[in-house]
Amino acid sequence: MPLPSALPARTGRLQGRRAAAAQIRCRGACLPSSDRGGDASSSGEELTMALLELDAVSKTFSQRRGGRAVQAVAGVSLTVGKGETLGLVGESGCGKSTLARLALKLVDVTDGRVRFDGVDVTGFAGRRMLPIRRRLQAVFQDPLASLNARMTIAEVMREPFDTHGVKLGAGLEARIRELLSFVGLENIDIQKLPGQFSGGQLQRIAIARALALEPEIIVADEPTSALDPSIQAQIVNLMLQIQRKRGISY
Repeated sequence: MPLPSALPARTGRLQGRRAAAAQIRCRGACLPSSDRGGDASSSGEELTMALLELDAVSKTFSQRRGGRAVQAVAGVSLTVGKGETLGLVGESGCGKSTLARLALKLVDVTDGRVRFDGVDVTGFAGRRMLPIRRRLQAVFQDPLASLNARMTIAEVMREPFDTHGVKLGAGLEARIRELLSFVGLENIDIQKLPGQFSGGQLQRIAIARALALEPEIIVADEPTSALDPSIQAQIVNLMLQIQRKRGISY
């Protein structure tokens, strides 16, 4: 996600030939000191703990019918600490979205390792990934494409709970309303379909869905690029507010 220029940042160069993107890192600077709590030394130690690690990951896509293989990511290494924001900036086609999908384990790495909270999850798949996915969520670039167009908003919001076996019973609708209220959508009709909402509203719904299971990190793949400039600022500010309140990493 874009970072306000006022935030202190450390820039560097990602390792890898295809991923020619700069890293913009913010360790706790997204959180005012009054919100972080504790003394500076203990807070600093907590923020440097690696939550997500990509170790020399590469991804090569094979073309059908004997076509030439395409290397989308080559030997990229990075870490995201607890309460930290890490932004990747690079030209179109340099591998940012593929790297996000590798981090989310939506596609498998060709080479390298993926670790979450110290656990090597490179070979994890299916149900074995469920406990990790509960802590690692995503917000995608196109909110309309990331939500099932045939589901009502109530069904979209219920899906994470159903997938992970979280039984809320009669309290489910109240929880959905609470999440939507948290992202500024207190009064929407949750029986409507995604196509009946604006792009900004849909991205807020996508963020609310990502927050449903109280994750520790959200991987955001250009979450504002499909929105109007005025709405982009609202979404960035919303994500920063969420980080202040919940200590989520991006």
